[in-house]
Amino acid sequence: MKSNYKRSKIKFSDLYYKDADTSARKSAYKSKNTLNFSSLDLIDGYYYFRNEKFSGKAEIYYNNGVLKALLSFRNGIKNGLSTYWYSNGVKQKESFFENGVLDGF
Repeated sequence: MKSNYKRSKIKFSDLYYKDADTSARKSAYKSKNTLNFSSLDLIDGYYYFRNEKFSGKAEIYYNNGVLKALLSFRNGIKNGLSTYWYSNGVKQKESFFENGVLDGF
């Protein structure tokens, strides 16, 4: 059951992890600006990484290692495409944010 989801360059097969290779698979498709959402600090409505407003993509994972969400940020707020998946790896929804506000959905 493979699919090439080109918009975020994540293959559907990359969403399933085996316990032994979870960390290797997670890092396989990360860009240099993608990090774990738990690394961000929320201060006064803005997300920070290392004391700077974060710009890039952040990932959230379920406890079973499956990607839960891929969020886009610019200058500390949600901006751009955010994609969410169910715990079984099936895409739940896509949302587009413009300067922190849900746009067009």
